[in-house]
Amino acid sequence: MAQYFAHRIQGKGDAWRCRINGFNFLLRQALGGGGMASLKADPCQAFAQMLLDMPVRVPASLAQKLAA
Repeated sequence: MAQYFAHRIQGKGDAWRCRINGFNFLLRQALGGGGMASLKADPCQAFAQMLLDMPVRVPASLAQKLAA
């Protein structure tokens, strides 16, 4: 995740698995100080929108199974 957002963040990225079959990501130093001090505000969850464009590798066997 940090590699995908390397053009936007200066720190590292951390990920946690959630109990509801999902993940929670923390991109450190992504907002340049955060809050009102930042010129990189993310009020509309732009990082979430960018994440939707991230390519995801899917094994061929799973892709065939899902296509059926």
